[in-house]
Amino acid sequence: MSMDLSIRNVSHSFALQGGPLPVLDDISLDIPAGSFISLLGPSGCGKSTLLRFIAGLELPGRGDIIAGGAPVRAPGPSRILAFQDATLFPWATVWNNVATGLAARHELKGRESLIDDALELVRLGGFAKAYPHQLSGGMAQRAALARALVNEPQILLLDEPFGKLDALTRMGLQEELLAIWKRTGFTGVLVTHDVEEALLLSGRVVVLSDRPARVLRIFDVQRPLPRRRDDPAIVSLRIEILTALGHAPAGEVAA
Repeated sequence: MSMDLSIRNVSHSFALQGGPLPVLDDISLDIPAGSFISLLGPSGCGKSTLLRFIAGLELPGRGDIIAGGAPVRAPGPSRILAFQDATLFPWATVWNNVATGLAARHELKGRESLIDDALELVRLGGFAKAYPHQLSGGMAQRAALARALVNEPQILLLDEPFGKLDALTRMGLQEELLAIWKRTGFTGVLVTHDVEEALLLSGRVVVLSDRPARVLRIFDVQRPLPRRRDDPAIVSLRIEILTALGHAPAGEVAA
């Protein structure tokens, strides 16, 4: 299940003691149902703020977020945000951590199999009774992903979910996320600072400017999945994106 998403002329400023701090400047994007896009941009440019607006955790100062034809005004189980930190409850088992959302909405009874299915989907079926301190960093992040997926979201928002993991664990989880997206069909929006990660996972890469963020360029990644890091087309796009971000690799020139 998936849902289309439209971001229409969204601008926002934070109210600070010294005056307003603009963070988003007239952002507009149309994201078809079932697609997967990545947002790239400098640290602090407003990417995570935009995800919070899509999730309904906050409202933008100006503009609209439309999900499935309806304006987003509050959080809902169809739009789930997964953070960089797994933030698992240390006193609860993996199973109970994954069940948190359903339990909070009083929807757990009779749907316990959803927890088991989500754990199997992220390859943690054998760790249902484990506690967070018994998990590696990658396993904890998979548990957090299961906690998001158990809600059967139509839009999954990912705020640098693998940013604190080592390179090999990160590569493995990128492959798992891609497999889960193919299997479940959610609409995906990923915030990342890793250009290669964006190119390996996304159909489109949206490059944002420094704060206040505006859309600089949108790159279509027209390569079949799964993709190879050494694919010349991917390498060329990586150089183009880094150049757009003002970080062209030394000795390399964008096509």
